[in-house]
Amino acid sequence: MLFAEGIVALRRVCFPWLNCNVQSLVYTVKRCLLSLCLGLLLLPLPVYAQAYERGLAKMEQGDFRGAMSDFDQAIRLDPKNAGAYGNRGLVRAEVGDQTGAMADFNTAIRLAPKEANAYYNRGLAYFGAKQFYDSIKDFDQVLRLRPKDSLAYYNRGNARAQISDKRGAITDYTEAIRLDPKLIFAYNNRAAAHLTLGENTAAVADFTRAIAINNNFIEAYFGRSRALAASGNRQGALDNLRTAARIAMAQGDKTNYHEALNRMKRL
Repeated sequence: MLFAEGIVALRRVCFPWLNCNVQSLVYTVKRCLLSLCLGLLLLPLPVYAQAYERGLAKMEQGDFRGAMSDFDQAIRLDPKNAGAYGNRGLVRAEVGDQTGAMADFNTAIRLAPKEANAYYNRGLAYFGAKQFYDSIKDFDQVLRLRPKDSLAYYNRGNARAQISDKRGAITDYTEAIRLDPKLIFAYNNRAAAHLTLGENTAAVADFTRAIAINNNFIEAYFGRSRALAASGNRQGALDNLRTAARIAMAQGDKTNYHEALNRMKRL
């Protein structure tokens, strides 16, 4: 055992009757310290840390009940563990306990007010609860702490769109796209905002960019069909719906297949 070897060696160099020269003594001490450091790395994690790590692993596996139990234990053993509260909040949200999730996010923020993830997760929880102004405030704070967070811009854009601030939403989607040019939903949602404002050409362009990223993105075909129809291009609108129907059929997506057929009938 490296840790035990380090202890024994240190005991040896501390005794005055050790017969060795200075060079060998220095070498021995260095070796002892290295052994101690390596030994400490091999020590088991504290119990609360083990529970926390198990919780993270179970989250990854989709075992949310098991993860919650582990985070409960981590919190009992270390009540100031902001990460455990934050992750338990995510788990609670996954199982539908929005009140419990919000309480955990609030505690995580109280314990670690400079941690952006807690504000981000609470912002999503506020959005799910249709508390859009509170959601925007939390994403504001995320961006103060993490100014290059493309998803924070994207989600704040979604919240702004819900309060009819389409221009503000477009500004946020544009910044999200600048930071992450492959953020497909930012193009799609910016297109939807343009469409609401009657900016059909800009909407078609953004739906087209989304389709360029993923040519099986049915929602973008639906959106581009609407924008083309609003521009007076009925044939283009029908072509997009036919493409959406074909993709839906290939994917076994009956809901969107019938939706595409219904939209064609209404054109």
